Amino acid sequence: MSKRIIGVVIFLVILVIVFSFSFLGFEKIKRWIELQVTGRLRVPGVSPQVTAVYLENNYCDEPGGANKPSVIPVANSYRPITFNVTVYDVNGDCGGGITLYICSNESALPNPPYCNAAYSVDSVSNSTPAIKYGPEECQNCYCNYTATYNLPYYMKCGTWYVNVTASDEEGNKNSTVRWWHDSMLLSVWYPYIEGDGEGNEVYLGVVNVGQWNYGMGQNLTKNTGNINVTTLLWNATNFTSGANVIPIKPYEGNTTFAVDDDTDPMNGAGWINETPTVQIAYPPYGLYRCTDFACSNPRAKYYLWWHIYVPSVPS
Repeated sequence: MSKRIIGVVIFLVILVIVFSFSFLGFEKIKRWIELQVTGRLRVPGVSPQVTAVYLENNYCDEPGGANKPSVIPVANSYRPITFNVTVYDVNGDCGGGITLYICSNESALPNPPYCNAAYSVDSVSNSTPAIKYGPEECQNCYCNYTATYNLPYYMKCGTWYVNVTASDEEGNKNSTVRWWHDSMLLSVWYPYIEGDGEGNEVYLGVVNVGQWNYGMGQNLTKNTGNINVTTLLWNATNFTSGANVIPIKPYEGNTTFAVDDDTDPMNGAGWINETPTVQIAYPPYGLYRCTDFACSNPRAKYYLWWHIYVPSVPS
């Protein structure tokens, strides 16, 4: 081969290299060289995929699927519920963390339900995978995450959704929505003592013979479940004080026992029937569901008074 031909070949090779770097860029050339020389293909910038979501070891389907695991909340408290998530990433970059967005059936848009940060009522995150496993150098890797959400007792029962958003270490994200069920919890604590839970004695205040008790005999009632109580029923047996019994007796057209929402025994009281086992409904609206731990809904907790008239002359 003549020197002239060799020079032309070298010139063409240089021209191809310059052209490639100019139009393809260094990174693409580098990946091409790695593929050709080492037999490896690195794929940066690929978003991770959420492949499986479990709620307390029960598989969660996408909305509409058959697997919608249920949880039972804890009265007047939190119920920790644990989600186990598997994330897959073709280039092994699945360790950027997950965020779980919790959406109610009301907050998620219908048909199909949509749940993300904008529509969520709460969220919880975990930035460190519990397990990361895969082939050498972690291509085609899987990351397992665990995240625990504290479910408040007052959250409305029914269908709920969780948006699991997974990130890689480059900030690429992907998400999937799964569903679960918050079971019904019917629970009323009475008498309820703030800070101490459910009480076990009815406070009557000052009781004097021959008159109705007024004033200090208040007892707090609280809805500690996740549904509205449409009918709140009351009954009483004969109250006792030591060896003394205060019987239910007819009095002034009613009886000697009444439950009420204020200090006046004659103002809208729910009169206990002469038969102690007969229940009365009071107040008419029942007991609404709390919407926060403070239970700021005035009809979800309120004070009740037991009004008692102790006859001065037994009959």
